[in-house]
Amino acid sequence: MRWLEAACVVVQVFGAFMVLSPNGVKALFGLMLFSDHAALEAHIAAPMGYIELLHAVLGAVLFGWGVAFFLLVRWFFTVDPIKVCRLFLIRSIRQ
Repeated sequence: MRWLEAACVVVQVFGAFMVLSPNGVKALFGLMLFSDHAALEAHIAAPMGYIELLHAVLGAVLFGWGVAFFLLVRWFFTVDPIKVCRLFLIRSIRQ
């Protein structure tokens, strides 16, 4: 079950990368979309400020979700799985 924790950490690292390195994110998406790290700025130079803001917001959200899921996965594996299933089953039936 450590792979779930590792996946959460990867999401956190990518989110932090999006927030802390806007030039790296532009280069990464330029490579993915245009096979050239500088092509993204050449094609859409005018709205680049908005795109950097979007990358920062999405990175912060990814980091937050990564932390939340990491804590949730840790909690699931410290509690008895049968109790967790009963908890969610009972709550879903009551609503």
